[in-house]
Amino acid sequence: MPTESSNKLLQDPEFPKKLEAVLKQIKAEAAYFTPIEGERGGYVVVNLSSSDIIATVLEPLWMMLNCKLDFQPVMELKDLQLAISQLQKK
Repeated sequence: MPTESSNKLLQDPEFPKKLEAVLKQIKAEAAYFTPIEGERGGYVVVNLSSSDIIATVLEPLWMMLNCKLDFQPVMELKDLQLAISQLQKK
């Protein structure tokens, strides 16, 4: 989150409630906050049942936080095992 715009957000006494509401809206499983490259940042874990909901997860965060977002899909072990099984069949 850019320092200047996040300074303004943090001065809003309603910001914690607004952030909690956005995290609830996107159905975050976990959220961790930490400095990233010298600016305020964090990691949000969301279970995506399909790729069509990527925009519904990212847009509320962009709009509220005026931040840069990197999106990194990951797999659980069972997903990796299924993928390997499918690759081996080909």
